[in-house]
Amino acid sequence: LQIEKKNSGWVKFGSDNKYPEYLLSLFEQSSKHASLCQQKAVYVTGDGWVPEDENVLAAKAFIEKVNPKETLLDLTRKCDLDTEIYNGYYLEIHWGKLTKTIAAIYHLDYNKVRTNKDNTQFWVADEWKEYSQTETKSYLAFNPEIREGVQILYVKQYSPGKRPYAIPNYIAGINYIQSDIDRKSTRLNSSHTDISRM
Repeated sequence: LQIEKKNSGWVKFGSDNKYPEYLLSLFEQSSKHASLCQQKAVYVTGDGWVPEDENVLAAKAFIEKVNPKETLLDLTRKCDLDTEIYNGYYLEIHWGKLTKTIAAIYHLDYNKVRTNKDNTQFWVADEWKEYSQTETKSYLAFNPEIREGVQILYVKQYSPGKRPYAIPNYIAGINYIQSDIDRKSTRLNSSHTDISRM
């Protein structure tokens, strides 16, 4: 699944470098798989965030507004769903220029990111291709010792073997998910054929 692309720094994710897109297509095309992922994400997210001390105004402010458009709960829901689909998620960490504290945190579309072998650098693009790539932005990994600019935090679940990318928990069941999609497609094509004969 994971192949190093020479002279680029980033590692291909899948033979065509589009494995995340394939996992997303499974989620979008199999209602059973999508329902399971969504329900698991809901249970993991729970009721949201509550500060340990209600008097800590900074904690309350962070929970209510983790970036200009979202609460921490909004962000968490996206991360939990990504975890069910991909077994990991990416966050874009913005450091304040003057305060040197975290100014905002954004969810980053899993499909748009590729990384190097040790997850110390990340490349973001709107669309990834197998051999050529244009308009790629590069970011360093999140590092609280270097508090400047934008950094990427990659949170992934452990899987045996040293891999730069997470492998979904349902990897052994992908053939069943694909079969579910194929059966639906066959039934749909069959019904279209029957209608055309009328």
